[in-house]
Amino acid sequence: MSGVTDLVTVGLVTNSISAATAVDVTSAGDGAADFSGITTTNIGVITTVASATAAGVEDLIEVSATNALTMSGSLTVGEAFLILTDNGTDSFLFLAVAIAAVNDTTVAANALNFVQLIKFDGVADAATLVDTNFDFIA
Repeated sequence: MSGVTDLVTVGLVTNSISAATAVDVTSAGDGAADFSGITTTNIGVITTVASATAAGVEDLIEVSATNALTMSGSLTVGEAFLILTDNGTDSFLFLAVAIAAVNDTTVAANALNFVQLIKFDGVADAATLVDTNFDFIA
């Protein structure tokens, strides 16, 4: 995987995140994750995933999967966004990096690479993590 070129909001991927960006954590619940109408969402939450590993989450958000992810705008290779998930026991923060172009739709197979950044031990429901739990810094 090559480097991240831009950290963007999951709701509208043409919005870059900087240290001055207000955090907006939005939960899509435990089904299909449609963030396309919420343009300020910069950390998306998908709860109760079957597999909270990087490969498992990647498979679950692809088109026609249980948690199919929809966003607005087109990701180019290297652009990335943040996703929170849980497995009912612990919660996890992932960086999703585009390894292929993603255009204004649900995510195709093998278009994103997920990297686990943080495990929140004992936080059984990722939706309990809210805006005030995070901050973007330079």
